[in-house]
Amino acid sequence: MAGGVAAFFTKKSLPSLIMGTGSAATIALMAAHSYRHFKETRTQSGATAGLSLGISVAITVVMIKRYLSTGKVMPAGAVGALSVFMDVFYLWCLTRVGRPAMPKNENDKAAKKER
Repeated sequence: MAGGVAAFFTKKSLPSLIMGTGSAATIALMAAHSYRHFKETRTQSGATAGLSLGISVAITVVMIKRYLSTGKVMPAGAVGALSVFMDVFYLWCLTRVGRPAMPKNENDKAAKKER
């Protein structure tokens, strides 16, 4: 989000402002939903991980293309590289969909041992 705002004030780039704040806000909402889902079910949410992955891949493609055309590490190269790491994280989250995480408390641990 900060990158989109900075680009708007320094370069007067309205598309950067809209896309930066829009993608950051959407991913923040997905993170909040994913956290609530995890607290309730102790599993990953496939919908939120999938949508977040889609946004992250779009950012990765745009920023890597921009880096390849300009050769500038900041911001395109750095954001592209960080987005690749987020892509891997969201893919990992998708592999965890429906699988229970660690038990919530001692009672859950005891129940898990009994199975």
